[in-house]
Amino acid sequence: MKKLGATTQETSKEETLYGPTIGRFKEIKEYKHRCLSGPKRREAVTYPTFRRNFETHEIEASYNTIILPPVSTGIRSIFDKLEAIDKKIQESSGIDKKSMYSPLSRSTKFVYIVLSRDLENEGKPWVGPWEYPISVSRTITKLQAEESTKDSSKLRYGPYWTWDVIVEKFEDKNIKSTDKRRTIKYTAQVDPECMPLAGKISKKAVEEADFFDNNPELFEKYLSTAFTPEEIEAINAYSHSLDDIVVPVTSDAEILAILAEFPINLQATDDAGNDVFKFKKQLALEIRSLGQNLLAEHVPAETKQLPVEDSASATSMNTPLVEEPDSQGW
Repeated sequence: MKKLGATTQETSKEETLYGPTIGRFKEIKEYKHRCLSGPKRREAVTYPTFRRNFETHEIEASYNTIILPPVSTGIRSIFDKLEAIDKKIQESSGIDKKSMYSPLSRSTKFVYIVLSRDLENEGKPWVGPWEYPISVSRTITKLQAEESTKDSSKLRYGPYWTWDVIVEKFEDKNIKSTDKRRTIKYTAQVDPECMPLAGKISKKAVEEADFFDNNPELFEKYLSTAFTPEEIEAINAYSHSLDDIVVPVTSDAEILAILAEFPINLQATDDAGNDVFKFKKQLALEIRSLGQNLLAEHVPAETKQLPVEDSASATSMNTPLVEEPDSQGW
């Protein structure tokens, strides 16, 4: 049985071309998950581009994601330079710094391996990676560390892999903004109907990283209580690790190779028909002055425009299938 709750190297590696599909909170609704491992920090840029749909053979407006080394490493990429150029143009055009947003900015998300209660995999439990906003990730960390109200030596709910979390994505009507991204919010809470080990597990289970290594009999006991045999089988059958999934591009040479195949589409519009890049003409001039072939110079005549929500479809060269991120500090 793979160790639940681990953050790195928790499963065997299995390399694939694009890796597994990464789940996203696409719709305004409630989602029910059981987190199994994570989180793994993921910093990435998701930008508009074009790609061919191999089923319809149409050229479609789409999004591409490139995972970057974390800012903490000190490694800066060409996207950091492009973001600075875009924001400098915005500043010179009178945009307040607090209101600036560049589609070329990196965003931070946290990836977990989860068991989804909303999906199935050929009639079996769905296990796979899912991206969480930082607010939800922090709430999960807080919930699993909560102390029991009856016994101060025990956890109120247990480690996160022993209870279901209900994540609700909603639109905050109190926020007055024409930018949909700014009105999207999330809440997370323990499912009161699915916390079978509430008040039964020692706080040491989350305070000591090797607690279950030193108490394997307890792990097996809790495992059989927290999951059905079918769920345990599905978890064991899942062969990807977070280290397989969150793989950064470490050099500009690699990024330029990706951009050669999936160039930046400055003509992109959102689902309301608004320009994604507010100052696209000035930005195009500045990017061309860099002497690199980064832009999609011509919009295909018969382009099929995909709808751009706060979670639009995207794929990438170095990441699994993902969607356009929300700008909520992920």
